[in-house]
Amino acid sequence: MKRIGIGMLAGLAGTAALTAVVQLERKALPIGQKNNAVFQRKVVKKAEHLLGIPGRLSGRPETAATHASSFAYGTAMGSLYGWWASKVDTSPWLTGPAYGLFLWGIGLAGWLPAFGIERVPWKKSPVQAAMPILAHLVYGLAAAAVLRIAEERERAGRRNRLASV
Repeated sequence: MKRIGIGMLAGLAGTAALTAVVQLERKALPIGQKNNAVFQRKVVKKAEHLLGIPGRLSGRPETAATHASSFAYGTAMGSLYGWWASKVDTSPWLTGPAYGLFLWGIGLAGWLPAFGIERVPWKKSPVQAAMPILAHLVYGLAAAAVLRIAEERERAGRRNRLASV
């Protein structure tokens, strides 16, 4: 249970890092490439349609819903990362980026195209296809950093308990 909670913190950190990459992407890419940076907003719009309330959200409420859904999803996926990473005897510096790529695969190459929210990556320009991969690698690295810190604190706590015996 502890690892799932740490994973949630890792997912929160990963989502914050991914969001920063997306914001940089929105500022750095030419106008024709920016569409890639708003897939989270497309998820909110699709949810509106599925709930029968299309067009209800706009402006700040839409932005808030977009960020809330993104952080909720990233944090939930982080909990799975915390659980999974505790089952494998591998460095977080390997499991984190691998998990980030896994999330990219099931999301941007999987369920988002399946629901008609995004085009499959191989039908996008190379920049549009690569940027989400980079963002998800950053997610994985940030999540790995949180897991690594937690592991180091756990080891230090065990050493302290042994030293006090």
